[in-house]
Amino acid sequence: LDDVDELSRVFHSVNAVKIDPDGTSHGVGMDGRGTVNALLAAGVKLDGARVLLAGAGAICGVIGVELSRQGVRNLQILNRTRENAQMIADKLNTHTSMRATADTMDASTLAQGAEQADVLIQATPLGMKGYGADYEDISFIDRLPSHAAVMDVVLNPSVTSIRRRAMERGLKTVPGMEMLLGQMDAIFGYLWDVKLTDKDKTACARALCAHLGVESPR
Repeated sequence: LDDVDELSRVFHSVNAVKIDPDGTSHGVGMDGRGTVNALLAAGVKLDGARVLLAGAGAICGVIGVELSRQGVRNLQILNRTRENAQMIADKLNTHTSMRATADTMDASTLAQGAEQADVLIQATPLGMKGYGADYEDISFIDRLPSHAAVMDVVLNPSVTSIRRRAMERGLKTVPGMEMLLGQMDAIFGYLWDVKLTDKDKTACARALCAHLGVESPR
């Protein structure tokens, strides 16, 4: 790419590429914006919230950036490989005003982190159809405060084991498909200068869910 949004470059996360008539290529990562838009659309309060992020993959850095822009000041990142989580935390501490910490993801750290979290974002492939692995222990969901919100970025299935347990507890939950839909406005505007209507977004949701064979959230 000839040009990449600064923080998308920092976190090596691009999912929208625009090609100008002269052949110049421009890239930006929209997954963070999609995650935040989905949470806000669900009525989740982010300003001043304490967020627990499970996972340290390609989208986690840009998610952290957008959370910071919404007023999140404390972010705990847990990951199977602590070094990867620490690398993202270090970059967030350098490029944003939030305080990001990192640790190894296991039953103990998940339980401890959940007790202090206002928002839990599940951003690993665990539980995804075809992945072949899920959380062996989801009891940490029971440690979340009663006001907490839970988002799982997995698209298929729409109701993962994490979401199901949170729903059973009566917690506010956000499905992964909403992350994808939450960035449609930004992507269509960036690529084609098109503003989506609510009708357009509903059509997108139905088409995407039909393609994936999951229940539409809209």
